[in-house]
Amino acid sequence: MPSSLTVAVRIAALSLLLVVAAIYAVTHMDQGIDTWISLAGGRDVVTHGVRDADPFSFNSRRPVTDANAAGPRMSDWLHPGGWINQNWLTHLLLYRLRDLGGLDALVVWKLVNYLLVAVVLALAGRALGAPWTWSALAAATALAVSRAYLSMRAQDVSNLLIALLVLVLAVAGRRSRQWAWALVPLFAVWANAHGGFIYGFIVMAVVLVPDVLRARKAGGVPASERQRLVTLIAATAAAVFVSAALSPYKLANLTHPLVISVSADAPRWRVVREWKPLFSNPVASPWPFVAFAVAAVLVFAARYRFAPSATADRLAATGARVVLVSFLLALTSGRFVPVACITAAPFLATWLDGAGTALARRAGLETAAQKRLASRWVDALLWVAALASVLLVLPRAQRTYLAPWPHDEQRTGLFDRMTFSHQRPWGPCAFLAANGVSGRMWNFWDEGGFLASCQQPDGSGRPPVQIFIDGRAQAAYDVGALQSYLGLLNGDGGAPVSGKDAAPPAELAALRSWTADRLRELGVWIALVPAGHQSTAIARAVVGLPGWKLVYIDPEHGLFVDTGDPLGRALSDRVADGSARYPSAASARLTAAFRLLPPATEADQRRAVDLARESYRARPSGLAVLCAIRAARTAAVRAEALRFCREVAEEFETNRQRHRAADGYALRLDAASTALQQLAADANKNKQADVLRWAAAQLARCRTEQEEIVRTALW
Repeated sequence: MPSSLTVAVRIAALSLLLVVAAIYAVTHMDQGIDTWISLAGGRDVVTHGVRDADPFSFNSRRPVTDANAAGPRMSDWLHPGGWINQNWLTHLLLYRLRDLGGLDALVVWKLVNYLLVAVVLALAGRALGAPWTWSALAAATALAVSRAYLSMRAQDVSNLLIALLVLVLAVAGRRSRQWAWALVPLFAVWANAHGGFIYGFIVMAVVLVPDVLRARKAGGVPASERQRLVTLIAATAAAVFVSAALSPYKLANLTHPLVISVSADAPRWRVVREWKPLFSNPVASPWPFVAFAVAAVLVFAARYRFAPSATADRLAATGARVVLVSFLLALTSGRFVPVACITAAPFLATWLDGAGTALARRAGLETAAQKRLASRWVDALLWVAALASVLLVLPRAQRTYLAPWPHDEQRTGLFDRMTFSHQRPWGPCAFLAANGVSGRMWNFWDEGGFLASCQQPDGSGRPPVQIFIDGRAQAAYDVGALQSYLGLLNGDGGAPVSGKDAAPPAELAALRSWTADRLRELGVWIALVPAGHQSTAIARAVVGLPGWKLVYIDPEHGLFVDTGDPLGRALSDRVADGSARYPSAASARLTAAFRLLPPATEADQRRAVDLARESYRARPSGLAVLCAIRAARTAAVRAEALRFCREVAEEFETNRQRHRAADGYALRLDAASTALQQLAADANKNKQADVLRWAAAQLARCRTEQEEIVRTALW
């Protein structure tokens, strides 16, 4: 038996390893698409309870109702048909956490959640018979491999409940079959926390069906095993019942996952990134998971190659089946990568233990002295692994989350950094609210959740501006809404234009005409265009539509309105006469400058350059510099714009170190790069060799720093 000191040393090393693995797993940066819609959904649950009427989008599926009925029909109560928010309980949790501790509380919650996942996986491995060492190592590896797929959303709770499911099955299988009844409360919570509870029933089918078939044969299973099987079947049946009976969506809670997975329209939703197959999934590289799966297969093979009698063990066979099915699901969709890793970890721990024991026996390491020596080596290697993980993870976490944040000077919290919240349309939302705007908006998929969350709803829970679509996908939208979205996104039906190259005028004219007609049919008079989506067909159409006018712009977004609509015309007129309200002086000046482009007179050119300079002084941005250059058409005004560029570049060079030590450095770096590009181009044109050398050298340094920021500030 190891001494108490040895045990304490080993526990300390394993605990440190699990904590660092959890920190590494949760610090992955993600846009937080589902986080924002979770907050909006939680707010709606607080104010209006759980319902199937979607308040956020004009395009979403409506509840199934009968206009001629005096009241709700029983069929509608048993099988609602509007927004099937299977994640409502987690949405409520996230919203309450945000209320209590702000957005950074969600980061703390994510860390606590995955620390619990790590602990439960270690307990599950131990319950299956593996020692703590292998159990903790397998749990830490599973978290590390899953990292790129973990974001602050309902699936986090699902991942914890998957770990608990494996623990319950392990305890029920190796100790008391009565533990199987823990499945009932587990699924009662899971069925209201995340739609992934259906995966839990897939696991139960994989566990039960082969044993049921074996039990049908004469003498197939011993009496004690038959009792265990009956208990598991009864508990699973009860879990299915509570998953419907205790859900506000009743039978739809069970049938909706079939719509997602096997309905005729299901393949059309595979355009969603995380639902794509592993090897074509853009969320992350497939190779960490491939390495994990290959290692698991090799360890499994080694375990049963050297101890073939162990294959007869019921739990071993069950574990192999469950892991195989989970790995196959991960191959079909990257969304299942963390599911597969978490499910496999406790079984992997038992295979590692068995393989290690068998190899030690074959090597003749069986004496007490040899075992003590091996134990010391294990402890030493554990500490090496734990300390190495600390050195690899914690300094990088410090540079990313505690050092000055280069991407923004205002939104610099942990949550802001983890979700790139500076890229969300805070400014457009504030502009819409300040000017009392209401109506239907075109928005891109990844911004719908934020737009639903950032607005203040009315008494019915509806935000003033209704969004086009968001990341809830099939939970709230029929496939027709997706097709409508993709049609506008790609310009289908209007001589599609894509890419960044200039298109023939006739193609652009056809695209713009078709887009204008389609948006008008849908009643959409507001369009939000992020900077990162400017090359899409819808963006290129809206920006060039004669009747659509810019009413707001900042470095991240442009907001356009259809002046053919009375509401759009009224808002555009308010912007023109200066009565519209803006969230900042920078956005007000920048919008006014861009609305002068292309300038009709030299006076308009000068006015646009002055406004761009004022916007830059209020908040530095490359967009302000670019606006000044675009405004300059005559030689005199261009000289003024180039002086502005020189001021920006020289001030940046002089105060580079001071700016670098403050938040928002990348904004000034981008502005300086834009200014230097213009100065270099002008110097090259006018054969000013000294200016060209200076600008080129400074520009090269800026580009090097931009690459460094990508490497060090994005993790």
